[in-house]
Amino acid sequence: MSSDHSKRLIVGVDGSHLSNAAVRWAARSAQLRGLDLHLVHALAGDMPLLGFGARDDLDPIRRQAQATLEAAKAQAHAVDPDLTVTTSCQKGFASKALVRASTGAAGIVLGTNGHGTLSRASVGAVAQQVATYAKCPVAVIPRESPAQAEHGAVVVGVDTSTTARRALQRAFDHAVVRGCALQVVHAWNPRGADNPARGQSDSWDAYAKEFEAIVDQTLESSRREHPRTDVAVEVVKGDPRRVLADRSADADLVVLGARGDGGFPGMHIGRVALHLMGHSASPVILVR
Repeated sequence: MSSDHSKRLIVGVDGSHLSNAAVRWAARSAQLRGLDLHLVHALAGDMPLLGFGARDDLDPIRRQAQATLEAAKAQAHAVDPDLTVTTSCQKGFASKALVRASTGAAGIVLGTNGHGTLSRASVGAVAQQVATYAKCPVAVIPRESPAQAEHGAVVVGVDTSTTARRALQRAFDHAVVRGCALQVVHAWNPRGADNPARGQSDSWDAYAKEFEAIVDQTLESSRREHPRTDVAVEVVKGDPRRVLADRSADADLVVLGARGDGGFPGMHIGRVALHLMGHSASPVILVR
C-alpha cells in the first residue's frame, strides 16, 4: 500500500446493501483513476449487537467485523483482481473514523445510508456527517443500486463560487477517464423573465453567456489536452435541487460543490448538496 494518502480512495463498509454497492463503485473508480482502495469499518459503542454495553466478550463482534471487511475486499477484487486493497477496523463511530481518514485522501465513498436505525431515511446520519466535515471529495451512492446500463454522461452543477469551479474541473476529469460527455448545468429561479438579478447581465441570454464564459475559462487547458471530450452547457430557469435531481436519471455521475453561492460564512454544506444526496438517481460527488 502506498504511503501517499492522495493515491487512495476510502470506502466506508458495514455490510449493508448500499455499502456493497459503494465498494463496487469505488473499485471501478479506483481502477479507472489508478488509485488504491482502503476499506474502513468502525465498531461504535452504541451498536445493537453490543446489547447496550452489557456484552463483555467482543471477540465475536470483532470476528464479524473482520468477515465484513474480507467480504468487501472480495467484492472489490471481483471488479479488479489487481487492485491494491487494504482494510482497517477501528473502534468508535463510523463518521469520526471516516472524517479522520479523509485527510489527504483522494476521496471517500459510502452509501447514502447503512445498517443504522435510520436506514429507511433518505440520507443516513453517517453520510450527512461525513459529507459535511470530510477534508476531501465525498462520493455518495444512492438508495437504489446504480443501474447496469451506462448513460455516457457526467453532470456537474455549477454557480459562480470557487467551489463550483473545482467541481467543474473534477467532473471533467471523471468524464475523461470514463469516456463520457460532460453536461454542465446551472439552474436558478430568476425574479423576472428577463431579470437575472445577479452579475452584470440585464437579460437572461446575457446571463447564460456569462456562465458559458466561466466554463470555457475554467476548462481551457483541460479541453486542449482532451479535445474529444464533449462539453455542453445548459443554463436553466428552475430550482437547482429539482433540475439536478431530474438530470441525474440520465447520468452516470453527478458532481457539485458541497456548498455554493448561498448560505453564510462557515457553512460546510448547502441545501442543494443535501437534497441531491437523498434524491439523486446516480452517485453524487461533493467537492470542497
